[in-house]
Amino acid sequence: MNSLLRKMFGSAAGQPAPALPERDVARCAELTKRGNALLAQGMLGESERAYRAATQADPQNAGALVNLGYVLGQQNKWVEAGAALKQALLRDPDQYDAHFMLGKLAFDKANIVEATAHMREVLRIQPGFDLTTYFSAEDSTSEALAICRMVLSIDPDNALAHRSVGMTSLRLGDFRTGWKEYEWRFRIDVKGQTHKTFPQPLWLGDAPVDGKTVLLHWEQGYGDTLQFCRYAREVKAQGASVLLQVQPGLGSLLACLDGVDILLEENEPVPPFDLHCPLMSLPLALGEYSGSFASGTQPYLHAPEGRIDYWQRRLEEIELPARPRTGIVWSGNPAHVADLKRSIPLGMFLHVLPADFRVVALQPLVRPADMAILDQESRVTYLGAELSTFAETAALISALDLVITVDTGVAHLAGAMGKTVWVLLPYMSDWRWLMDREDSPWYPHMRLFRQQVVDDWNHPLEAVRLALADRIQSGA
Repeated sequence: MNSLLRKMFGSAAGQPAPALPERDVARCAELTKRGNALLAQGMLGESERAYRAATQADPQNAGALVNLGYVLGQQNKWVEAGAALKQALLRDPDQYDAHFMLGKLAFDKANIVEATAHMREVLRIQPGFDLTTYFSAEDSTSEALAICRMVLSIDPDNALAHRSVGMTSLRLGDFRTGWKEYEWRFRIDVKGQTHKTFPQPLWLGDAPVDGKTVLLHWEQGYGDTLQFCRYAREVKAQGASVLLQVQPGLGSLLACLDGVDILLEENEPVPPFDLHCPLMSLPLALGEYSGSFASGTQPYLHAPEGRIDYWQRRLEEIELPARPRTGIVWSGNPAHVADLKRSIPLGMFLHVLPADFRVVALQPLVRPADMAILDQESRVTYLGAELSTFAETAALISALDLVITVDTGVAHLAGAMGKTVWVLLPYMSDWRWLMDREDSPWYPHMRLFRQQVVDDWNHPLEAVRLALADRIQSGA
């Protein structure tokens, strides 16, 4: 370290190093705080000036140099950013965020050796640091895979990297790699994911199930359960007795699901069983690598017959147009980790509707700002108060011709029922929608409308508007 400092300050061998500048620690802290506030407001130039002043007030403050390097990088001033970060490491070699940003710079220049060296330092200093989350580029799955593989070369048991390889591989259509690597999700504490443990063995297709009782159980959201419950009959076809455990509220919808011997909602007593498998592990257990997920399984969910007649009469009372009778969903659960990416404000969503066209809202939960719009909007009839269960929503969908929705459980429900459904997707959508496709191998009657620019809904909404206009004109 001393040799590096001598080299940096230009001292000759055998000569004393020049005196270091005086430090004004309090002034540095004040300027750093100002820089942080300006950065939070997106004022990058002003933030840079504050951080530069902080490094001048205390040239030995490594944190101030890291902040300066970060804001320079945000402005694409990569050479200056790299210099500031290297200065920070001369002052404090354990600045893991400086190593991280220098590793990212090296990776962007395809210098994998240097990038890997910096990543090793990050994990040495902060063993739990999630390299994959912060490194994955929003628009480059190939970069995400390369980064994860680099991380795994350093830390072969990094569960986050393995899971990211799984999800990215699935997005790219490499299902053999994807399903296997996705199993690492159970080694990570993920919000909204349930890790169930049982004394009975986990079944991943590695043993015959003929004559055995297999418990299939939910683990994530409602949409995941609706999407993967289709595989119950594949397990049944192998000679097993099938128990299916689902979230509260799904029992009435899934009561007649093919292949299920006993359906249970969460917290109901579970009969004896021999093996268990999470629903989203079934493609791996069944060797589903071809990508033909809809083959022979459509439709696999149905609404209760008695309720369909009710909703037919109800829609006649509402006086929806004869064709296409349309339901919409513009937002999902506000607590969902990706809600800001996938939900659309109602005022923006209404752009897709012709001035004289009427639809029904299929979502039970409406945010206050959107409800204020609904109160003034004659084109949308809100029926959420009547949609107390998924079975009731399914009955209403059965009476419709078309569902237009963001990426929520309703998309999976309509798809599983074989209904024509159009789904609006963010730029980097969930892995199950793959890449650059307008169709879905999961649901044959689904059409996908994708953002072309991050956080910009204008293009997909306009595409939906034109598609709806065409369908109205054709009377389909």
